[in-house]
Amino acid sequence: RPLPIQFSDFAAWQRDDLQGERLERRVGFWRERLAGAEDLALPWDRPRSAKASEDGRHHTFSLSQDLSDRLRALSRESEVTPFVTLLAGFEACLHTYSGQADMVIGSPVACRNKSELEGLIGYFVNVLPFRTDLGGNPSFRELQGRVNVSVEEVHANQDVPFGKLVEELKPRRTPGANPVYQVELTLLSQEHAPAIYGYGFRSAVEESLEIAGLRFSPLRVESGVSKFDIVVLAWDVPGGICGTFEYNADLFDARTIEQLSQRFSAVLERLVDAPDTRLSTLSESFPRHTPPPPAPRGPSKRPGRAVRRRIKIQPKTALPGDDSSTQAS
Repeated sequence: RPLPIQFSDFAAWQRDDLQGERLERRVGFWRERLAGAEDLALPWDRPRSAKASEDGRHHTFSLSQDLSDRLRALSRESEVTPFVTLLAGFEACLHTYSGQADMVIGSPVACRNKSELEGLIGYFVNVLPFRTDLGGNPSFRELQGRVNVSVEEVHANQDVPFGKLVEELKPRRTPGANPVYQVELTLLSQEHAPAIYGYGFRSAVEESLEIAGLRFSPLRVESGVSKFDIVVLAWDVPGGICGTFEYNADLFDARTIEQLSQRFSAVLERLVDAPDTRLSTLSESFPRHTPPPPAPRGPSKRPGRAVRRRIKIQPKTALPGDDSSTQAS
């Protein structure tokens, strides 16, 4: 059956839709939502250099089936999605490191929010920044509610492509860092598990498939690239939520990310069992992170003291027709 529209039709519609007053109204939401947002404070081992790096490593993690079941149950009780609970738990975990009360974490969305796009072949994925206020020492249950409101409001304004958003907002840029957000978290359900996966974590697609005489088997891949400081990619599968921390190896040591993964699991254990726990109480159980010293300055463009001293004592080179014997001073 022929599709009612093609990807080129969608591209033309999007281009026409993101102009004038309609564009300004949508960008206005993001301008207000992201005003004054700061970079996320992370447990770096080394300071960020001015030149961006994408040297990536990974660390796999898995939550037990029991913890995953309790996390899903708390989500149902709180009337939020498991993604909201996982994002709130990750923000609470990062809060124990820095005490930061204003966080922006990104997440990709399918952006097929119109029925005509559901069966259409093409790349529609957009990335959305979710900003959360952790101020006022909320309980985890309250934090779930704040994150849920943020997620709902952001999803209602997902039509502006992230690249266009950066172009319009012109956010303050930190050398060597991505604009708007530096950490990404994704939770995919079992039905969206791809046949290509990697990093060694449990996949919902582990068995080979045979279709029309062709045999398809999962392919393990590792990119060696991290486009953000940290990317948490998780799968919600029956055996338990599992996934990987993909991280920038120029900023983090493997041991630091391993400890972050362990703390994340411990924080979820604590909060899922006692969702009325306040962030201040949670933070008392974990040590704060001490930021690394500033990056050493590069070599000075001015000549060193020894070079300047030598210049003073060396005679000036005589030029043709120059009878002067004056020395450099």
